Amino acid sequence: MGEAMTAVEITKERWWEAEVNRVAGEIALKSPKPGAAKAEAYFERALAVARKQEAKSWELRAAMSMARLWRDQGKRDEARELLAPVYDWFTEGFDTVDLKQARALLDELASAVPVGHDAKPIMLDLMQPPWLGRRRGGAARQTGLDEMAQRPRSVTHTRGMRPI
Repeated sequence: MGEAMTAVEITKERWWEAEVNRVAGEIALKSPKPGAAKAEAYFERALAVARKQEAKSWELRAAMSMARLWRDQGKRDEARELLAPVYDWFTEGFDTVDLKQARALLDELASAVPVGHDAKPIMLDLMQPPWLGRRRGGAARQTGLDEMAQRPRSVTHTRGMRPI
């Protein structure tokens, strides 16, 4: 990576400078002694260069790398706020690998529970009526079944309404 950065400086060929910084950040994360702070600095540099050059594809890649880092650090909202506007800039090319990965990452960041966890998002649990048993591990959950058993079995119409 050092050679690539030196080549950028010597040749003044800066069109790929953002990607060089992004890749350096990815390498910093995968090194034997992962350096999140070092990687974040590389990603910030990649974002700055891409924005200066108005290179949206490089900016998208850098934003995805930073968003993944922040997601792993528990900064899900910040990650989504960074990535969403870059993704929304695009009007075509949604079948490309980069945009598919960005969409998947945004979907993951928008979910209440990170992908790969067994728990359902809280929002879904609140929408489930308590008298409906849930199956987990093959057994129905008993929450609310006692209340349901105590309800009258016959249904009467409410005041002001006639039975059909």
